Amino acid sequence: AHLVPLTQKRVILIHLARPMGHVSLLLDLRSRFSVRDATGNLERLDSHFFNALLTLHEKSGLEVLSGASDPDEWEEILPTSLLRVVNVAQSCCSHLVMDLGSTYSIHSRPLLRMARMVMLVAEADVPALWTLEKHLTKMSSWGIDSDQCRVVINRYHRSDEEAIKAFEKRTKQPVFARLPNDFRQVS
Repeated sequence: AHLVPLTQKRVILIHLARPMGHVSLLLDLRSRFSVRDATGNLERLDSHFFNALLTLHEKSGLEVLSGASDPDEWEEILPTSLLRVVNVAQSCCSHLVMDLGSTYSIHSRPLLRMARMVMLVAEADVPALWTLEKHLTKMSSWGIDSDQCRVVINRYHRSDEEAIKAFEKRTKQPVFARLPNDFRQVS
């Protein structure tokens, strides 16, 4: 949400987290339409139709295409349909953010390959850093260059620094940002 005032450009977020995401909930949005509406109307999908599906977050100016509201809906959404939606979205804005959530599959590969930047968010505990390392390896095997990837450490404590340094040394991937474990500041 802070990208809009920071860039003074149009920013759209497509919520692709499975099985259900929380963007609309966290932004207190009452979305009438979702990704399912976009993929279910490909014959009508152009920039005008796409713009009508978006929900504006009044406070920030961020525009959101909500994710599926029922986990079963994802079974009906074809990866090629999502690519078409993303292509139309890219033509409508300066910055497109795709929230894939914490799970992805081989079907996510074309979406990730389209991205100029892939942000991977993790905490600095051992299981999370181990998983993050696996994600980076998977991204590399899919042809996503490590220069495209940015690692963000969430709930950062100074005591995490030793584990982070070991991670950076092992993966040769620098940490892009550290978000403090400060509920008020992050909120």
